Amino acid sequence: MKKLLLRAGLACCVCSAVGPVFAYISTPSDPDALPATKSVYSYIASRAGQTANKMIEGQHLGGINQLLYPSIYGTFDINNHEIDGKLPGFVGTRYDADDKQTHQYVLDPTICTAMNDELIVIWNEHQPIIHITAIPPNPWNPQSGREPYDAPNNKLNALLLNAPASTAKTNFWNSIDVIADALQELEDAGIPVVFRPFAEFNMANKYYYAQQSSADFVALWKDVYDYYIGVRGLHNLLFCWEVWALNRNTAMADIGPWYPGDNYADIVAGAYYFKPGISYLDANGDFTFANSDPEDQGIFDFLVGQDRPFGAAQYGLNYLAGGQGDHDFTRKFMTYAPQMAFAYYWTNEYAVQNQASDVAFVNDSRVATADDLPGFSTLTFASTAAEDGWVLESSEASGIGGSFDASATGTSALKTGDDASRRQFKGIVSFDTNPIPDGAIITSATLQLTRGAQYGNPAATLGTLNVDIKTGSFSTGAALESNDFQATATHTGVTTLAVPAADGGVTTGTLNSNGLGAIKKTGKTQFRITFAIDDDNDGVGDNIGWYSGDNATPANRPQLTIEYKYQ
Repeated sequence: MKKLLLRAGLACCVCSAVGPVFAYISTPSDPDALPATKSVYSYIASRAGQTANKMIEGQHLGGINQLLYPSIYGTFDINNHEIDGKLPGFVGTRYDADDKQTHQYVLDPTICTAMNDELIVIWNEHQPIIHITAIPPNPWNPQSGREPYDAPNNKLNALLLNAPASTAKTNFWNSIDVIADALQELEDAGIPVVFRPFAEFNMANKYYYAQQSSADFVALWKDVYDYYIGVRGLHNLLFCWEVWALNRNTAMADIGPWYPGDNYADIVAGAYYFKPGISYLDANGDFTFANSDPEDQGIFDFLVGQDRPFGAAQYGLNYLAGGQGDHDFTRKFMTYAPQMAFAYYWTNEYAVQNQASDVAFVNDSRVATADDLPGFSTLTFASTAAEDGWVLESSEASGIGGSFDASATGTSALKTGDDASRRQFKGIVSFDTNPIPDGAIITSATLQLTRGAQYGNPAATLGTLNVDIKTGSFSTGAALESNDFQATATHTGVTTLAVPAADGGVTTGTLNSNGLGAIKKTGKTQFRITFAIDDDNDGVGDNIGWYSGDNATPANRPQLTIEYKYQ
């Protein structure tokens, strides 16, 4: 059995077939984000306005108290939240919290690792999106947790990287490193993270908001962002900036200056806990903010008006009621807010399965559970140099291979088209796909070639550029041979490739279901590239040269990118 964890070093590109309906920024803020991180971002950004799977069902699994005292506070387990055979598609934990038994505020590396161990198992088995909340305890008085302590005198600018040395600054950045170490464990396991620092920032009981300035908050956010990405090299993070969005009496105009900007945030979110004493439905039964805090509509408009995707990073029905909510209400809010990419239900009291209409909710076509998500683990393979190249037909219309070349390194190391003797060229590319984990379900795959040179105009005279696939090797072995020309494929026409307009251009084809099913997890997978018409009978060579796996520039080599998940 192969190891289930994604080797991040094997992943070097990602492709997404779904574009964001609301035209959000198409890439994460980190230009060096890992492929899986980009894939998760792309999926979240593409949820807005979809007719199916538009909103990801999220569920907080708990924190230190569930981990340390399961007999008292319940277990840290995704399976507790199964509804009608479906699991939430967005789960996570909070690293820092008050230990309810010792009454000590805790951010402990050992506990963080134990939480990560649970999340890694969950990721490997179900691959939901992972959400981490983590904030350094109050650096002036750690046992006050996130609450203020002597707020008039303790300002965030004392914590900035360029601030003078102080005990508070040391405490803060030591905690930042504890969190970074934990996030590194998830990156090492190939897991992208929706990371929520400074949660619910606009609350008076948070030390990073009470009597602080927006300028200092933004500067500290940027310092943490730059440190995590630039110094610690964490490229698995999608930074989530969150506002407590209901009944805070916080003016929208007061929210904007606290936003660090699109270059420092990937997701904008609100905490949406709906109070039972407020009617959020109008006379027609549709959602409305008319009866809630006057600023709630403005905050919502601000959040959904940004260029980053929007979600509910905390979500609860009948907040403080002690009673049961109804997911029919959530579906009305989904209709009102088509931009909402996810609703992350918090704690067991607000858990999805503890509200009415839970089965109907998870089966609503607009709700995405774990089964509905694409694969976010990504492996990219470069073709095996000794096994790719071109095969030339032995004679016109013979349909039998003659000469071949597996060692060329130049612009025509692979060829498709015909030659002046009306013989057909076919390109063969070979990939060692053995590193794909045994338990993986391949959800998408793309084949990429880079044009090196063109002779004549094959795209105009030879038709479509088609791709066949072979599970294993076309002929008796993986090495290129003349029989690869006519050898039987496992499936033909698993994708088509466009002809790039210029040398150096890249073409990418997405494999169909036959192609996905033919990728071999225990050895070689080979592709054969041909034009639909074998030759155009003009006595002139019309062919395209592609770079092969022998090329000195890695980006030029043929690539097979696979996204997968576990089931």
